Amino acid sequence: MKKLTFILFCGLLCTVNLNAQTWQIGYPNATDVTATLQDSTLTISGTGAMLDWNHFASPHTPWFFDDNIRTSIEAIIIENGVTTIGNFAFSFCTALTSVSIPNSVVTIGNRAFNTTALTSINIPNSVRTIGWQAFGFCTALTSIIIPNSVTTIGFGVFEGCTALTSIEVDANNPNFSSINGVLFNRDQSVLHIYPEGKQVEYYTIPSSVRTIYDYAFFDTSLTSVTISNSVTTIGYMAFGVNMNSETRHLRNVIIEDCTTPLHLSGAGWSPDTLYLGRNINSWAGAFGFAIKHLTIGNNVTAIGFNAFWNNRELTSVTIGSSVVIIGNMAFSGCNALRSIISLSPIPPAVVASTFNNVSRELCTVYVVSDEALALYQNAPIWQDFLNIRVLTPSNIDIVNATEIQIFPNPVVHELTITNYDWQSGDVVELYDMNGRLVFSQGVFNTPQHEFTIDMSPFNAGSYILRIGNQVTKVVKL
Repeated sequence: MKKLTFILFCGLLCTVNLNAQTWQIGYPNATDVTATLQDSTLTISGTGAMLDWNHFASPHTPWFFDDNIRTSIEAIIIENGVTTIGNFAFSFCTALTSVSIPNSVVTIGNRAFNTTALTSINIPNSVRTIGWQAFGFCTALTSIIIPNSVTTIGFGVFEGCTALTSIEVDANNPNFSSINGVLFNRDQSVLHIYPEGKQVEYYTIPSSVRTIYDYAFFDTSLTSVTISNSVTTIGYMAFGVNMNSETRHLRNVIIEDCTTPLHLSGAGWSPDTLYLGRNINSWAGAFGFAIKHLTIGNNVTAIGFNAFWNNRELTSVTIGSSVVIIGNMAFSGCNALRSIISLSPIPPAVVASTFNNVSRELCTVYVVSDEALALYQNAPIWQDFLNIRVLTPSNIDIVNATEIQIFPNPVVHELTITNYDWQSGDVVELYDMNGRLVFSQGVFNTPQHEFTIDMSPFNAGSYILRIGNQVTKVVKL
């Protein structure tokens, strides 16, 4: 009987061993770390680092090309002693929902958990480095906590995490911090990541921020953003969208007035409405090709080469009072442009290609005085526009047909906008007659379609109220 039991036990053991698959995945010695797949659980054991892999070239993980194996992995247990999770280690393990990481791990490699089904993950207080796109496209991941040990986070680490609403940071981390679920460096001078799943439509960059990191707002749900005047650098694709996105989210961008130039590096945005309150280092294509309404603030001195080239939906432009030159092809191809308000009393220098394909018959140029009118009517290129007029409170309504209903007007204290067909992310802007933006606010949750502005702080005089392409005049008593 004992012999029979022993034989049965051995048979069961052999069956279990036959069902398990094992790979040696250590580095530099392959035998130092072993991966064992038993049923749907992959166990990583041993001492030292895992290999780094690359799905775009050799070497590949041993389970990558076998869909039956890769898509069967539902849980991963990494045992104590393993020090790194290799690049691409568990990428595209699409059934993976659970992972256990020990305190011995110091590095989570590039794309280590990219495109998995993780809903949460506990990063131990031993990890110092999280590689680029380590958790990219984990579409079920809703929140994450960065422990105090982390010193380096790669770009795009949560790209494609469409359910991620919050990134929290241990209060004792000396390198990173979090405000309302948004990831910053410790002193909030660098904004690293705004979660893609955070359902907020309007966001103002905190005044502490100097740098917006590469991919920081990539494919978020924001419709409006205000760039505070503290920001000096906006990184590559900071406001970009995924090529497969069905809609372009960001509609309104306000870059606050500032005398310090803003350094852009292909931010990837393409807003409908843009207020630009400062010079930028590189103009060509800096704001995409979908702008409809553009205001250049009074701190801008030059509009560069190809700045707004081929923005075929651009209908109105306000040019600030300090602009002295508008570069080659700056508005070339903007064939829907119908209104240019130039607040500079002296015509900015332009060249023949500046307004290529802009209709000289249909586009009206508004200037600030009778003296300016004479100068524009005799200036090269400007004189080709058939309709050049003096901008006054009485003719501002001519610039755009208005659907805005306001009361009272004139106003002393509170101005109410009523019966307007609000769209998500609309921004209400108020300008003085020098073109200076004095009020701007995103509009959300407007009961009975009403919105109010406290006009008490403003000086008596005329103002221009704009919502998108709708413009009207307000008189403050």
